[in-house]
Amino acid sequence: MDRIIEESAVMYNTYIPNVVKGCKLIIENLRENKIPEGLKLISDMVEGLDWLQKMGDLLILHRVENVIKIEDLVEILNEINMALELEDYPLVADILEYEILVVFEEFNGLILT
Repeated sequence: MDRIIEESAVMYNTYIPNVVKGCKLIIENLRENKIPEGLKLISDMVEGLDWLQKMGDLLILHRVENVIKIEDLVEILNEINMALELEDYPLVADILEYEILVVFEEFNGLILT
């Protein structure tokens, strides 16, 4: 079982840079008024965040530390959702850049205990 946990932690750690790249691409698309492309990437990001949350929850059960708690981002994600409903894409880009991206860029990796 320890091997599965270690492999899962590696997958989690290697996925985070994908979130960073995806966030930056969404921001770029929205700022360049490539709205359909940006919205598709937001959908992909939501799926990725869902996977991170599920994987993080499992890793926490196995005493893995430093997991990004996606539930802590719910308020920010709700702000993004409201901005999307208003079609305020510059605000979506700003929230992603200054509130979401920072969390993932500052992530230092999981700690196996």
